[in-house]
Amino acid sequence: MARGIASLLVWIFAVAALSPIEAAAEKKKRKAKTVWQHPLIRIKSSTKRAKAASRIEISVLVTNPNKKPLVFLALGVPAKAPHVPVFSVEYRSAGKWRGHWDHDAKVQPLKGIRDGELAPGATVQGKLLLPKDWKRVRVGFAWTMKNLKPPQLMSWSRETSRQELSGKGKNTPSQPKVQRPRIRVLSVSRHVNKNFRGTSVQIEIHNPHRSPLSYYGFKRLSFSPPIPAGTIRPFGSRYEIAHKGVTRVKDVMISCPVGGGRLELKPGAKAVYSVWAPVVDDWDSIRIGQRWITGESGRGGRTVWTKPLKRNPKSGKAKSN
Repeated sequence: MARGIASLLVWIFAVAALSPIEAAAEKKKRKAKTVWQHPLIRIKSSTKRAKAASRIEISVLVTNPNKKPLVFLALGVPAKAPHVPVFSVEYRSAGKWRGHWDHDAKVQPLKGIRDGELAPGATVQGKLLLPKDWKRVRVGFAWTMKNLKPPQLMSWSRETSRQELSGKGKNTPSQPKVQRPRIRVLSVSRHVNKNFRGTSVQIEIHNPHRSPLSYYGFKRLSFSPPIPAGTIRPFGSRYEIAHKGVTRVKDVMISCPVGGGRLELKPGAKAVYSVWAPVVDDWDSIRIGQRWITGESGRGGRTVWTKPLKRNPKSGKAKSN
């Protein structure tokens, strides 16, 4: 009896010892099954004018780099015809970003939506129409795969300019230089009371260029009453404080970004805003930075700075350097 119990205990311990190993192997196997890559989306460098004088045609190529077929959103076509993928097109025209769903302009699809299949290594092509005055474009492709989590993904092409597609390239003389706003300090005020203790810096920002400059911030109607005309509430403000030989840079915290979005400062326009720094007398010089958008997609950005202001220890007032 004792021998049987001992054998049973040995078997239980052996199974328990093997279980983590088997579990790890199963997890690794399951993970290997779910490895996938985004499809490669390319916009061909050709801008052939379509039949309509007000439209331009671009070609889009989508390649499946995975070892399994992709299933994508397509339009119904005759059985022997290739699948017609549906693309999400975003383009900049007349100074604004616009978007719509589109399909190959040269194919007359049947009514209804169906699932198209893109085999491993295969490529599907679409020809899309854009307005004559478009400047930049990117194309989205909705797809899925068996046992894929999340169940559906949207992959995007690289944002492409009209100059690139026309063969001029990125570094031609006709390519506009990166533009930046101008900012300066209007006033500095010191606040010491029960609720607030710090320094408020009022900034003026100016767009001296002929095209609008973009930034992220609160919209006017996000406040009640709305933000006064000529005043903005931008995100991405920073302050740099020097005191006793030590310099520190901090971002201005946004308590609640709800109601914010991408905004534009019109050509030649000026606006004012305030930046709060939690220092009173413990600073020798201060300067304010503001982040603005450099890329049309909103991903790129740079920070432009004011000139440093020095504080007079006797009067406590700031003076431009």
